[in-house]
Amino acid sequence: MTGPPADAVQDLRAIIAEGVGMPAESLDIDRDFASYGIDSIAALRIMQRVQAHFGDDVPMAAIFEYATVSKLAAHLAEEGLAAGQAPDAAAAGEIPGGRTDGARPPLPSPAPEPPATCKVFTLADPVAPDATPLFAVHGGTGELSWLTCLLDGLADGGAVLGVQAPGFATRTPAAGLSIDELGGECAAAILKTRPVGPFRLAGHAAGALVAIETARALAGQGHEIERLTLLDPAAPGRDETGSPSDHLRATALVLGEAWGAQESLGQRASTSAGTAAEAAGLLAELAEPPLPKEKLTAWLAAAGTWHAALARAAAAYAPAPVTDVARTLVVTTADAGPADWQRLLVPPPRVLELPAGTGLLSDPAVVTQLRDADRDVVIGSGPGADSEVEPDATDESVEAVEFDTADEDEGAHLVTVNGGGRRPATFWTHHLFGDVSYCVYLSRHLGPDYPVFALEQVDYELAFRSFDDIQQMSSAYLAALRERRPHGPYRIGGCSFGGVVAYEMTQQLLAAGEEVSHLYLVDPLMPGTGAWDGVDASGIEESEGENLALMLIGNSACQLWRVDEQIGVEKLHGLTLDEQFATMAEHVVAGSPATLAHDHVLKLMRSKWDVLQLNGKLLDGYQAVPLRAPVDVTVFHARRGFSAEGNPFGMPAIPRTDGDTSNGLAGLVPERDLTVHVMDADHFTIVLEENLQKIAGLLRPSLDGE
Repeated sequence: MTGPPADAVQDLRAIIAEGVGMPAESLDIDRDFASYGIDSIAALRIMQRVQAHFGDDVPMAAIFEYATVSKLAAHLAEEGLAAGQAPDAAAAGEIPGGRTDGARPPLPSPAPEPPATCKVFTLADPVAPDATPLFAVHGGTGELSWLTCLLDGLADGGAVLGVQAPGFATRTPAAGLSIDELGGECAAAILKTRPVGPFRLAGHAAGALVAIETARALAGQGHEIERLTLLDPAAPGRDETGSPSDHLRATALVLGEAWGAQESLGQRASTSAGTAAEAAGLLAELAEPPLPKEKLTAWLAAAGTWHAALARAAAAYAPAPVTDVARTLVVTTADAGPADWQRLLVPPPRVLELPAGTGLLSDPAVVTQLRDADRDVVIGSGPGADSEVEPDATDESVEAVEFDTADEDEGAHLVTVNGGGRRPATFWTHHLFGDVSYCVYLSRHLGPDYPVFALEQVDYELAFRSFDDIQQMSSAYLAALRERRPHGPYRIGGCSFGGVVAYEMTQQLLAAGEEVSHLYLVDPLMPGTGAWDGVDASGIEESEGENLALMLIGNSACQLWRVDEQIGVEKLHGLTLDEQFATMAEHVVAGSPATLAHDHVLKLMRSKWDVLQLNGKLLDGYQAVPLRAPVDVTVFHARRGFSAEGNPFGMPAIPRTDGDTSNGLAGLVPERDLTVHVMDADHFTIVLEENLQKIAGLLRPSLDGE
C-alpha cells in the first residue's frame, strides 16, 4: 500500500500547525492531535482550513477519527480528496502572450484528455510578497488572452493568476452551462491554489459575470474579497447569441486586439473570418499571435465554441445582488449597452466609462487607469476621463461612484460541518462566544449520514460582525442559510445564546411562510421568562462578575491547550483589563504541553471577550413571544443549574431557582409540540463531548423518522 501524497502531508502539517499556533517543522506528523490541545474549538478552525484546501466533502469529524497528520492524509488519499495542491508549475503561463518579463512565451499544446476542471496559471510574479494576489477569471472566450496587455495594470504589486475555463481546448462546454456553476468551479480552483483569502478578482466580457459569481462563492465561504474588477462586462440577461460564424468573428476580434492587431481587423473579420482556419489566417496576417497557424486554428475553434456557450449562459443569467465585495470597479465604454450595475453590486461600484471606441484590451491608457484605480484615485467618466479629480463630498455624481467600506464584514459565515449524508440536514447557531465548535462533536456522534451546517459569528481569523439586536442577527443568518437552501422544511438548532437566535430565526421563517419542522434548543435561557430570571447569582458580588467572565474565558483556553492548573479568580484581582488578558495568556503558554504563540492565545481570548460583551447586550434587549405556527420543539435542559459545584471551568456554583425544565419554552410553545430531555449537566458542561454524544442519540430518531 502506498502512502499519502507528500504534498498532502505537508499541506496538512502546515494547516494544523497554524491552527495550534506553532511552527510547521515542530509538529510531528505521527503524534496524536489531542496531545497538541486540539479540541472542538481548534478542530473547527483547523477543519475549515482543511475544507478550504481539500474541499467541503471532508467531514470535520475526520480530525478525531484520523488523529495524526499521517492518518488524516492517508484518509484523504483513500477518499480521493488529497488533490489539494496548486497546479503543476510546468503548466504555468498558458495565456497566449502571457509574460512576466516582457517576452511572449510559446503556448504549450493542450493535453489530450485533461479533467474538465478549471486550471489556474501564474501569469505574473509578485513584486511585493505581502500584496494580495489577483485571480483573473477567463474571458468570454473561455481562455486568458484578454490579460495579455493588462497584467501591469491589474497586478498592484501582487501576483496575477489566471483561471481557465474547465476543459478548455480539450472538451466542449457542458450542456446547459450556467454562470453561477462556473463561478463555483472557479472559486474551487482558486481555493486549491490559495486556501485562505483575502482575494482580488477580475473578469472580462461574459467572464466578468463569472467573476461576480466567483466572488459570491468565495465570500459565501467566509473569504474576504478586497476588489472586483469588471472589464467590458456582459449585461446579465441580454441575448447576444448568434451563429457559430458570428461567435468565431467575435472571438477573432477579442484575441486580435489582445495580440496587437491592426485597425483593419474589424472590417476584414466581418467578411473573412467565418471559419476557424480563416480567422487563424487573418490573425496571423494582422496580429502577433503566440501560436503557429496550425495550433492557432484549434485554439480559435475552442475559443469560439466557449464564446457561444458563455453568451447563452449570460443571456440566461438572472443574478441576485452581490453584497460581499467591499470595492468593485466596472470599466466600460460610452458605446456599451446599458446595465444596472448599481442594483447588482452593493455597495455601488465605481464605474469608469471611457470614450466610445477605446480598446480596453490594448490601449496603454487603460493600464494606467487600472493602476490608478488600485490607488483609489477617483476617475472622471466620459470624454474627460483622462484627468484625475479629487473627490468632493458635496458632489453627488462623484459620491455615487465612491467605494463604500463602512461594513467590511458582510454577514454570517455558513460552515459545512458535514456536507454528506442522506438524512435531513440540520442548521445550528453559535453559542454566546460566537463559534460553533460544539457542532463538530455533535456531528461526530450523529454520524456521517447526517448533514450538519452551522452559522457562526466569529470566523477562523477571529473576526466577527456586530449586530444591533437579535432580530438583525437572525435575519443575516437566514440570508446565509437560504442562499444554500432557499425553502423548507427547515430543522434549526442552537445552544445557549444560539438557542435564542434559533428561536427568532424560526419566528422569521414562519413569518415568511416557510415551514420549520423541528427546532432543537440546547439549554437556552429565554429572555422575559422565569428561566431567565431564575439564574441565582446572588452569591456573586457585582464587582466579581467581570473577573468571573474573564476567568471562564481563561479556563476555556486551559482546557483547549491542556493546561492542568486552572486560573483562579484571585489571580486577576487588582489588575487592569489588559494586564488580566496578559496574565491569562502567559499562564496558558507556560502551562501547555504544546508550543504556543503568546499573541495567538491573547487574540483568541480578546475576541471571546469582545463577542461576550456584544452578545450579552443583545440578550438583554430581546423579548421572546409565542411561535406563530406549530413547530416540533425539543429542549435539552441542564438540570444542574447555571454552573454546578466543581465544574471544569472553575466557576462558583450558580443555581437556578425557577424549576422550569422547559427553559421558558412552556409559555411560548403549546404542550403538544414540546419535548423536554433533562440532562445531567450544567449550562456550561452540557456542550462537552460526553453530553453532545447523548444529545446526538436523542436527536437521531427525529431525523430518522423523516
